[in-house]
Amino acid sequence: MKKSIKYFPTILWLLSFSFSIHLIADEQSSTPADYHYQGELKVDPISGFIKASWQIDVLNLKISTVRFFLRNTLGHIEVSGSSILNKSISQFKGMENFWAIDITLEKNVGAQHISISYDGILIPEPMDNKINSIKADSIELNVDSLWYPIDATFSKTLTVDLDIEIGKDWVGVSSGEFSKIDKGLNLTNHHAALNIPFALSNSFMITKKYGFTVYDLRNTSKGLDELIATASFCKKYLDDLYGTKQKLPSARLLLTTRQSSGYARNNYIVFTDVSNTKPIPQTKFVCHEMAHFWSSAGKFDTVDNWLNEAFAEYVGIMAVRKRYGESDYNKLISGYRKQIKGKELSAIWIAGETERKSYLVQYRKGPVALFWLETTLGRELFGKFIKHYMVNSIATTPELISALEEIAGSSVTERFVSILGEYSSNGDKPRE
Repeated sequence: MKKSIKYFPTILWLLSFSFSIHLIADEQSSTPADYHYQGELKVDPISGFIKASWQIDVLNLKISTVRFFLRNTLGHIEVSGSSILNKSISQFKGMENFWAIDITLEKNVGAQHISISYDGILIPEPMDNKINSIKADSIELNVDSLWYPIDATFSKTLTVDLDIEIGKDWVGVSSGEFSKIDKGLNLTNHHAALNIPFALSNSFMITKKYGFTVYDLRNTSKGLDELIATASFCKKYLDDLYGTKQKLPSARLLLTTRQSSGYARNNYIVFTDVSNTKPIPQTKFVCHEMAHFWSSAGKFDTVDNWLNEAFAEYVGIMAVRKRYGESDYNKLISGYRKQIKGKELSAIWIAGETERKSYLVQYRKGPVALFWLETTLGRELFGKFIKHYMVNSIATTPELISALEEIAGSSVTERFVSILGEYSSNGDKPRE
């Protein structure tokens, strides 16, 4: 039981709030992956039954013990590998939604290979956020359904080569690349990523415009042109500001029929039904997600995830200012202050803290702190600072503080650090 405690905060957050909600970018990296997943997946869209087999190559030679999580609705789990010393499959009290597959590997024998197979009805009952689903005409899977064995630290990266037996009429979209095969589709992603998200359908309405490809699951085109126009605006706005080293890739946009829960994985962005989405929240949302192309270096399951989210959120607010003017920008800031007013919230960051912060701290208190900083520095100097953060992939708060001191001096930096360390907020401007 004690062994499981290390992972409990992460998985509890995952299952309660969904890894996908509020757009944690599954950034692709040029650094080597920890694992390579070679697999076969058979899906029956009518019953929701899946059958999967994987060979997982452990490429990170520092890994000698690994725990994989897998959905507890799946059974007939078989685990093998020539260099496996010990293995077990178990559940823990308080974490009954998944299996824990614990494996101990031989050390100093080079790359390791783990084979895992299983089957079952993955989602017998609809999940609360409706992101993961298997239907007769569409399938959408992401990490929070635990449909494949995932490293329980939720921080190890992987590449993938997956054959999906689904039928010839189906089309796929993901952050990776789909191609047709005899059984159905092949999904590959040779860039190190945090998970394996995809959507499949035999009835996509596909639209290509301004460099974007839209995969629409709705039976209407309402809101489509507005979404593409917003995506085009955000791409130009962000590339002009932060694309000095690398510009945004062409995005794949998935439109769903649900009313809540969207997410982004690199150039794969998933939307709710945009039929009646208002332009200001849509602009903020799309620009936020695209900003994660740069604002994603902070380790997502630690305190430094506030960097990823607060900066992407503030960039989204800045985009609203650029597109619609000061009044709407100020309304957003005012709304954020009201959301945190009177609430006892933890500090954004204090030296020595490691725990990931709450939604309100990362997405509301953090942007309010950045608003203070922009107001204090002025737009030109703040623009220099935020560009430095984005372009140089700053991953930790101490790194950010050092960069701010070089750009703005010690006095402003000390005050900003003090603001980050305030434990509660009344929603007003930080104390002078």
